Amino acid sequence: MNEKEPHFLVADPKQQSVLYLIGRYRGKGSVIRFNKRDGTIRWHAQYDKMSRIHSVSQAADDDDLFICGDYQPNEVLGDTAPYGSNVNYKAVMARMKDDGDISWIVTSTGKHPLYDGTTYEDQDKCMGIAYYKEKSQVAVVIQGKMTEIRPSYKGDFFDTILVLLNEGGETEKVVVITQGSLKYDMYSAKNGILW
Repeated sequence: MNEKEPHFLVADPKQQSVLYLIGRYRGKGSVIRFNKRDGTIRWHAQYDKMSRIHSVSQAADDDDLFICGDYQPNEVLGDTAPYGSNVNYKAVMARMKDDGDISWIVTSTGKHPLYDGTTYEDQDKCMGIAYYKEKSQVAVVIQGKMTEIRPSYKGDFFDTILVLLNEGGETEKVVVITQGSLKYDMYSAKNGILW
């Protein structure tokens, strides 16, 4: 895979001479830190278990980047956008230092409400992430198709899940926004959360 999708160009809040290019490079979620003046790359981090990055958050005067996206394990087999219901992908969230070291990476997925082993696969994406440094909390928006959310009105529809993590990536609280018996998708915008 040689997919390239630059999504975000972010200035380092502690070093204004440095930028981050965040998105997808060589088919994997990537973060590239480089000098603003001459474009010299300082480091390049690539995630083997994250296919694309949909959101990024960094607090002022903080060393850490919080990113989220999705992982499509079978992408090399030709599962590409637009995604049908038979394409598997999982929501992924990560925390990384400004030197490229990854502190933690968390995958989240549920079983598709209509899963049958051949037609419907798990389909969950992390679409937004926000870091609240003063409270040591990370808010996440997941767009998912999970039987745990739609146990009664099963269908091939996306619902929205709000997740509150602590700084270590552990779940503290989950709130589900589901359409219940209504049969339509609820989509989230990329980088779709503010704190």
